[in-house]
Amino acid sequence: MDVSGEGFLQERRQSRGGWTYRVSHERNLADYRVYSRNLLNAPMNPADLFRQDSNTVQLAPGDFLFREGEKGDKMYVLLEGEIDLRLGDYVVQIARQGALIGQMALIENTPRAANAVAKTTCKLAVIDQRRFDFLVQQHPRFAIYVMKTLADHLRRLLHV
Repeated sequence: MDVSGEGFLQERRQSRGGWTYRVSHERNLADYRVYSRNLLNAPMNPADLFRQDSNTVQLAPGDFLFREGEKGDKMYVLLEGEIDLRLGDYVVQIARQGALIGQMALIENTPRAANAVAKTTCKLAVIDQRRFDFLVQQHPRFAIYVMKTLADHLRRLLHV
């Protein structure tokens, strides 16, 4: 969307064929700012970005996605199934559809902090550093979702 060009996005709707947009040629910057703020705060499910992705990992129940201490050069979006995130034998979180898994190791370039074990049959989208950088730049809602996820992890740790 180019705020200096043809017009401003007034409405975005999801339809059977994807997203449809209505653009106004009135240059009302205040309306554009309100719309942008509302769009960025709207709930999202990252699995929606990767539904048609061909770069996926399939896991059977009991399979490890990664183990504590391994190099973390990828993160994952859980498209289907459930994954236990474990510290030793203790399950600290059960990840469900749309969950981001392994983002801390990718962002910090550090070893994995926990084990990720498939609880059910799972399908995950793979995000390497290059793809992560692209997503953060091109999909601001994705970047905000990652930050909210990390803040939620921190909040839970502080309340334990």
